[in-house]
Amino acid sequence: KKARLISKKRSMAAAMDKLELPTVEEDCVEYWVFFDKATTDRREADAARLDMLSFVAPLVKRFIWQHDAFHLECCDMTRKELQKHYKFEADNHIPPMKAQTSHETSIKWCLHGSLRWGDSVEDEWFAVWLLTQLTMRFQDTTVQVSDNDGEFILIECADCLPKWLVPENATNRVFIRHGLLHLVPPPRHPSEMTVLPLNPSIQQALDIVQRKDITTEAADAFQKRFSNRMSGYPSTA
Repeated sequence: KKARLISKKRSMAAAMDKLELPTVEEDCVEYWVFFDKATTDRREADAARLDMLSFVAPLVKRFIWQHDAFHLECCDMTRKELQKHYKFEADNHIPPMKAQTSHETSIKWCLHGSLRWGDSVEDEWFAVWLLTQLTMRFQDTTVQVSDNDGEFILIECADCLPKWLVPENATNRVFIRHGLLHLVPPPRHPSEMTVLPLNPSIQQALDIVQRKDITTEAADAFQKRFSNRMSGYPSTA
């Protein structure tokens, strides 16, 4: 069983390597914290950032980071350099989603961070654990995380993935919210494509995980694998 799991992880990692992924520095994890309510005021975003760092501070007090410490910065999502990471408008050639006001669809301000973990992969997973805790404490947030391998959480949970989820369609589908993994599902038939795009933009994906009429929480086996990988933190960090 262990050998089969290792084989699946290697296969998933190899498939990720073949994709054209956003540029992330080698041995570096990058993460984003999005707010449910559009935050167009930097001061509001910065206040939330300080609250989150205050929450994290006692959890990292005794941890010695390999290179970079966990941090968060306010990030203007309209910055040109970030647009190479995310598609802000749907480009799927499908009917548009229900019209919303510019305020409702704005994700101008979010929080962003990255850290180099070098030879200590535990730094990466401790950061994921911290982000998971943040989404439990701050219930109006959704987190997205990746590294130079792409969706490395999928690699870790390779033996629990739903059949429809493959590296080629994983972009903007994997999130952490309320302490759980969420997967944005694809449409099961054409009539669902107005709500579940084939290639969701970041805004579409965030709208979907916040909806109560669409189930995005990953299956129990997936959640268990994810949780087990972080078991023992922060005491074992």
